[in-house]
Amino acid sequence: MDSETKELMAEVIGGIVGAVLLIGLPVLAKVLADPVF
Repeated sequence: MDSETKELMAEVIGGIVGAVLLIGLPVLAKVLADPVF
């Protein structure tokens, strides 16, 4: 695997992680603030 591919993979993974956090954190906060259990 060359360095360019590694950089691209890091960017893609970073983007996915960012999106998950962006969507997941508010949802998590809502769930914790308003327990459904």
